[in-house]
Amino acid sequence: MEKQQSPTPSLQEIRKRVTESVVKEESEKSPRHKLRDGYDEFLKPYAPFITTAVTLTIKKRVRITLKDKSNPENKQQSFWASLDDDKLSSSMRYLTVRLNQYCFGNATRHKNKRDNAKLLLLFFVEGDGVYKRKHFHLALGNIPEQHKSNIEQIIKLAWQECDFANRKNDVKPAHNALGWLRYETKEVEYGNPDVFEVVHSCIPRFIKEIV
Repeated sequence: MEKQQSPTPSLQEIRKRVTESVVKEESEKSPRHKLRDGYDEFLKPYAPFITTAVTLTIKKRVRITLKDKSNPENKQQSFWASLDDDKLSSSMRYLTVRLNQYCFGNATRHKNKRDNAKLLLLFFVEGDGVYKRKHFHLALGNIPEQHKSNIEQIIKLAWQECDFANRKNDVKPAHNALGWLRYETKEVEYGNPDVFEVVHSCIPRFIKEIV
């Protein structure tokens, strides 16, 4: 006796099943997974502008030397400083300033040019909430044409001017920018919800207007 074949589902039924499956999958996602998806959705439009992927390692403790202006002989004063959230933030701010100055020069201070005379610079901090040394991941874009060939040297020079800069760093072309951005949010699922530093990221005005 021949087996009766099931009737072929209509296109409407197929769509309904797919929609139900997607809704079920979304409802079963953990809060961490949903947060990572949110980051990915926010970052995706910036991928076409990203050309360089950067990893910068950070020291936990450093010896800082400053000139003591209160001393009549202007002698130097040294002290040990440990990495904390404030110093991490100041490192990102200072690095951004130095990178933009190296790449755009006086245009960073010109009131009609400074909004666009800046790199696209997306900061991610790893090693927070997981058992490994803190380090920065950066997604870089809007590099001036004259500096594309030496951007690695510029990044390493600017980073070494920061107090907590470590020596082991990596700068490479972002051939798969979307994949790099996705990779940078991976620690969300390991207990680091603040991996993407929205506040410290730098976005030129013309890119904001496009995105």
